[in-house]
Amino acid sequence: MRKMSVNSYSIGIISEANNYKLIGLLLCFLILNSCSNKEKNNLILDDNYDQILANKISISEKENSNLFLKDQVCFLGNDSLNTLRLIDFVSENNVFFCFSEVTCTPCIEQTIEIVMKVFPDYKQNENIIFVSPDYDKRYRDNCYGKKLLTLKHSKFGIPIEDTEAPFFLIINDRLQVISIHIVNNFDYDRTEKYLRDIAFSLH
Repeated sequence: MRKMSVNSYSIGIISEANNYKLIGLLLCFLILNSCSNKEKNNLILDDNYDQILANKISISEKENSNLFLKDQVCFLGNDSLNTLRLIDFVSENNVFFCFSEVTCTPCIEQTIEIVMKVFPDYKQNENIIFVSPDYDKRYRDNCYGKKLLTLKHSKFGIPIEDTEAPFFLIINDRLQVISIHIVNNFDYDRTEKYLRDIAFSLH
């Protein structure tokens, strides 16, 4: 009984910031669970699992929109001696594709296929930038055909990065997030639509 009382008290004093983190953790759980346990998930789709995930993604996208980022040192591939600044890469014409080493490989590969479908020249397209805080150094010079952007502080500093969910990000020259799209592996059509909607500005 005492343990239940302590838990109830703890839940009652969770701050708004921690609420955001809980939503992020739930989003991470839903996405990772959907990646790693397909057969089970297929059985619970009728119980609105897919809608729950879509709602959580929508909430997270709103929470991560319009945030201002801090400038930081960064470099491409493994060339840590040739440093630039994040501000050098941001533009309303550029989109960042962000993913973690622990993001399920099929999720990343399926998303890359969509990128390739919408942007056949994505490997040469400098407006499309891949970012990962922890991808193996062996692949940082050639990760799905592109050099990975490495940030000095590993992350942009937005809540969604507390999860392993892959996402797309557009940042303006004031370092403000003006567009974010979180990949939902139950709805890749949504990701393709997002990329087609922004494609005109990336050429």
